[in-house]
Amino acid sequence: WLEVLVHRIAALRVDLHSDEGARLRFEATLELVASALKHDRFLGAATAFATAAAARLACDRVSIGLIRKGRAQVYAVSHSGAVEKRTNVIRFTESAMDEAADQGLTVVWPARPGADPTVTHAHSELARQQGSAAICTIRIGDGSRVAGAITFERLSGAPFDAMTIDFMEAVAAVSGPILHLQWRNEHWIAAAIER
Repeated sequence: WLEVLVHRIAALRVDLHSDEGARLRFEATLELVASALKHDRFLGAATAFATAAAARLACDRVSIGLIRKGRAQVYAVSHSGAVEKRTNVIRFTESAMDEAADQGLTVVWPARPGADPTVTHAHSELARQQGSAAICTIRIGDGSRVAGAITFERLSGAPFDAMTIDFMEAVAAVSGPILHLQWRNEHWIAAAIER
């Protein structure tokens, strides 16, 4: 995980000496990643990360999902110890994650003026069901493929601005592969034990 973290941070190419804002975003990114690395198990790490991200970004809910059998599956939700898989909110969140993963893009609802067009049907449906004022879903990469997504929701308040979205993308670029690797390692060990 640490090796992945170092490579992801290096990929951000941030000049920390010339830009105070970049330095602060870098520190905030490391704090969020550290919240996940404090836990030995994936679910604890993902829930801690989601809760810390929700607090940092003034979100009411942050959900972390991974792609399993071609579809997004929510594994962790901020401020929640367990995920009830059969609830409407989880199904709508998974659809929003699939929408972002299928497009290979960050999807923001409501769309920002002047932004490139994206399909937002699942995001608008999630917003309608939950009464969300703003939703942003960012994909988690694993090399060249999409491994999952992180959905950020605000039930009230301002929509996500460009700087916040850039920060969330940087956070997802660093923390997402670490969480995915942790999940994969746990499931590999469990499969090996079952044999």
